[in-house]
Amino acid sequence: MKKEKEIIKRWKKTSCRMNNINTFMAHENEVCLSGTDEYGKHFTVWWDSYDFIEWIDKSNIKEIKKALIKHIKNK
Repeated sequence: MKKEKEIIKRWKKTSCRMNNINTFMAHENEVCLSGTDEYGKHFTVWWDSYDFIEWIDKSNIKEIKKALIKHIKNK
């Protein structure tokens, strides 16, 4: 139980929600998204382009769309 609380506490420190994406950039072997978090604080995330493309395949896009449509219908 103590270890679970420690993991959750650490996760909360390193996790945030990008509320507003205001920049997208692809440069050489990297992909960048930049914006602000739920508190208005600016942050940027960089990925390896190959890993990003490998992960964001058609089946993942389909799953994201499906979840979003469900969310919109339930509003």
